[in-house]
Amino acid sequence: MRTPLSRCVAGLLAVCAWLCAPAAASDDYPSRPIRFLVPYPPGGGNDVVARAIAQKLAVNMGQPVVIENRAGATGMVAGELLSRSAPDGYTIMIDQTSIVVNPALFPKVPFDVRQLTPIAQAVNLENLLLVNAGVPAQSVADLIRLAKDKPGTLTYASTGSGGPQHLAMEQFKRMAGVDIIHVPYKGGAPATLATVAGEVQMLFISITTAMPHVKSGRLRALATAGGRRNALLPDVPTVSESGLPGYSNTVWLGIFAPPRTPAAIVSRLHAEFARALGAPDLREQFARGGIDVVASTPDAFGRVIAEELAQYERLVREANIKPD
Repeated sequence: MRTPLSRCVAGLLAVCAWLCAPAAASDDYPSRPIRFLVPYPPGGGNDVVARAIAQKLAVNMGQPVVIENRAGATGMVAGELLSRSAPDGYTIMIDQTSIVVNPALFPKVPFDVRQLTPIAQAVNLENLLLVNAGVPAQSVADLIRLAKDKPGTLTYASTGSGGPQHLAMEQFKRMAGVDIIHVPYKGGAPATLATVAGEVQMLFISITTAMPHVKSGRLRALATAGGRRNALLPDVPTVSESGLPGYSNTVWLGIFAPPRTPAAIVSRLHAEFARALGAPDLREQFARGGIDVVASTPDAFGRVIAEELAQYERLVREANIKPD
């Protein structure tokens, strides 16, 4: 017959074993395939980047890294799945800046991004500020003057209300003090083609999508949206240095693990992602598409998440932005 003391000791041992299990499991991690969630359909930017990284991870870690596309609700379907997954390192996710925009846009988000475990800000996707070739603006300063001379008459395209390109232009408008009308489209391709055709005068769009039209002369690149010039267009200045000091808007792709993932697994995952992203052939592949490798630390990525949650909450509220 077990005494109350023996039952208490047994209970404490069971609790200790449960608490220590994740750390112990990390000793031989990974010992089975890793599920890599992508919140968007195959073929998109997130998917392409994830698959390129996954190939490196699988070779380096000695286990398959299986891409699982869980599209829906601006990334929230995959995010909720990750938030409910075991914190054992066998389910991870890539997502973009929209994960910190959604809480400001939607009244109910099924998970708290602040509770997810940041692994790394993997890459940045550069956006360009482009105008139709017929727009008489050769620089950001020219465009601001034109918009101030014709308030409420110029238009811009976006990939959809609340998307990264929409928010980039709304930030531009507020900092420049101009009134430019938003025309949302369903995706980057139709938004870009509408600008080429002159249905709208301008847009922010990824450098990868823009390059064929910039090379053909149908769109004019006025500036890059990030904090530095892009190697694909070294003569194109940043928005900040060409007429709107202090402007910066970067679309990033970051890696997340479930809440409460043990430090040992976080450290291993970060090291493996940094190793994969540091491979010369992968960096060259990304550079050809205008993608900048970041490979930040978990702490640095966590600070970006906190800062941008506040930034986009303020921007969405002040600009009265509503989702489609």
